[in-house]
Amino acid sequence: MRHRRSGRMRGPLAPYAAGFRAELASRGYAPVSVEHRAAQFSQISRWLDAERLEPIDADVIIRRHASARMAAPLGTPGPRDRYDP
Repeated sequence: MRHRRSGRMRGPLAPYAAGFRAELASRGYAPVSVEHRAAQFSQISRWLDAERLEPIDADVIIRRHASARMAAPLGTPGPRDRYDP
């Protein structure tokens, strides 16, 4: 799958984009995987920007979600209904 490059990344995670890519590459990720993860990173950054959230806010949300998932029995649907779309 090819990802379209739309130019420079925007949002609160933009200053970390180069370091994120470098870290993935240093861990042995294939170039196509680095591109895929970078595209996801960019989407998260744009979402944070649109929601007027800072990276620390996303960290709290992600940790809450992960905690809820780990506490739930296997096969239980995620707590999607607890968050507004």
